Amino acid sequence: MSGCQDEDLIAAYRNSWSSEILDELIRRHVGRVRALVFQMVLDDGTADDVTQEVFLRVVRHLPTFDGRSKFSTWLYRVAMNTCHSYLERARRSRLEFREELPERLDAASMPVQAVLDAELRRERGCRPGCGQQSY
Repeated sequence: MSGCQDEDLIAAYRNSWSSEILDELIRRHVGRVRALVFQMVLDDGTADDVTQEVFLRVVRHLPTFDGRSKFSTWLYRVAMNTCHSYLERARRSRLEFREELPERLDAASMPVQAVLDAELRRERGCRPGCGQQSY
């Protein structure tokens, strides 16, 4: 199997669905794909996860590979698309942490609370400032 071209392995895999053939195809490309992914995500753990996702997508879509380009070209395009998808998801879900929280929140910074406080004062017959709580 190691002397076969990628396209020969793909044809053999389509005929037999042999995991050994698929393993050989993956073994040939996993190092270069992992290196490409790492350059995009710059984190070893993330690169491993994204590389795994690349090969899951490749296996899932291998039956639709039509051979218009070399397998390696198609594989690298799948890798790039997977990286872009990961980076886009990561960008959208990025949380921002602040070093310090404000010490005291006042009613002006909490409009809903200000309205509730005003209603409570009105019901109690208090003047503004009467019965205010500190937060």
